[in-house]
Amino acid sequence: MSKIVILVGPSGVGKDALRKGLEDRIAGFARVVTATSRRPRINNGTPEVHGAHYWFYSIIGFVIRVLCGFFVEWKMIHGHLYGLPWFSLHRALEEGVPLVDLDYRGARDIKRRYPGALTVFVVPPHPQVLAERLRRRGDNRAQIYRRLVTAEEELKHCRECDHQIVNADFGTALNELVSIVGDYLWGDDKASKQTLA
Repeated sequence: MSKIVILVGPSGVGKDALRKGLEDRIAGFARVVTATSRRPRINNGTPEVHGAHYWFYSIIGFVIRVLCGFFVEWKMIHGHLYGLPWFSLHRALEEGVPLVDLDYRGARDIKRRYPGALTVFVVPPHPQVLAERLRRRGDNRAQIYRRLVTAEEELKHCRECDHQIVNADFGTALNELVSIVGDYLWGDDKASKQTLA
C-alpha cells in the first residue's frame, strides 16, 4: 500500500516550516508540488519558483486542466484555484513517500482515494498567534481577516484528520510530528526510523 503524508491546517500555522523540519529529520520524502492560479509571492525576500514551490497557471490554464482531469483534487481558496496534479503525485510516489500540504477538503479527497494516507492537522495555539504569523509573512489586513475567517472554519474539521498537533513551540511540534510520522512509516521498527530508503 502506498504511504502518503499530508499536513493540514490554516495559512500561517507553520506547515511549511514543519514540512522542512520533517524532511531534515527523516530522509526519503518526495515533495509533492501543487498547482495554483495565484501569482508567485515573495517570502522572506525569496520569490516563489514555478515547479519548485507551486505550478503557477493562469485561471484559464487551470480551468482547462480541471476539465481535462489533470488534478487528483482541486479547490477554490481565497479567490484562487489550488490543486494536486496527478503527475506530481505519481512522481512523488515513485521517488519516495509523498509529503504534501493541503487544506482539509483536499486531504479528505486524497484520503478517499488513498485510505492509508496519514493526515496530520497543525493547530495554532491561539488565533492571535496565527494573525501575527500572517502579518510577519507580509499579508495585509484584509488578507489576514479573510484567512482568520477561513481558519475558524478549517479548525472545525481538525478531528477529521488522523492526528492533531498544536504548533505553540516549533521544536515540540516538530518532535511530535516526527514521532507520529515515524510510527506511521515503521511502527515499532526503531532501527529503520532514520531513513525511508
